[in-house]
Amino acid sequence: MRGARSSTSAPEPGGWPLPRPSWCGRHGGPDPAMIREAQRLRPDAASRWLVAGAPTLPFPDGGFDVVTLAFIFNHVPSPESTLRDCARVLRPGGVLAIAVWGDSGLVEAWDAVLGVPGAVRLPTPQLPPEEDFARTAEGLAELCGRAGLRVLGRSQPAWTVRISVDELWQAPLAGLARIGRQVAAQTPAVQAAMLQRCGRMPSVPGRRSSSPFARPPRSCSPAPAADRVVGAADP
Repeated sequence: MRGARSSTSAPEPGGWPLPRPSWCGRHGGPDPAMIREAQRLRPDAASRWLVAGAPTLPFPDGGFDVVTLAFIFNHVPSPESTLRDCARVLRPGGVLAIAVWGDSGLVEAWDAVLGVPGAVRLPTPQLPPEEDFARTAEGLAELCGRAGLRVLGRSQPAWTVRISVDELWQAPLAGLARIGRQVAAQTPAVQAAMLQRCGRMPSVPGRRSSSPFARPPRSCSPAPAADRVVGAADP
């Protein structure tokens, strides 16, 4: 990918290698702190940093060789529109890569933590049925098809993470993700009870489903889409 133009969106700051020279990030706002983190990780002058969001990306049609969408579909109101907009900015022959969190036992484990006496459950935002999709490689491929994309390949890797209870608890205590929002709404006593239950959680499998390569067919004219995909347009 030397010299390629790339657009990337990411929901969380972190130590990922960032593509160059263009990076588009959206984080709960979008959040300019994401740009500062990206600049810290990639301080070279060849990179261009800006805050924007799909499905109204401020780029012309066909302006990128590669677009990557990493774990973004839990943060946009219309995954299909997001896909279409990201496909729009790809040049013919460009590549669109997508990764989403798959189903795992972690959701049920956190649900048990939220079941301690006295806990207040905040409503959890849900996509409307017509916008939602199964969090599997097959479900992601089906979403790509709805957006007019042709899937080139897909995979569903799994991994094992070993972490102490204290380390695990730091994420929700800091407000990370939906579980963090729930924890922040509790009293200190309820939070302490949650931590105790967290320490009794069993090990749960985690996995990520991804459809790394998708491309629109020649006849496809993508409409505005959403945030985070890497795919390719036919020449």
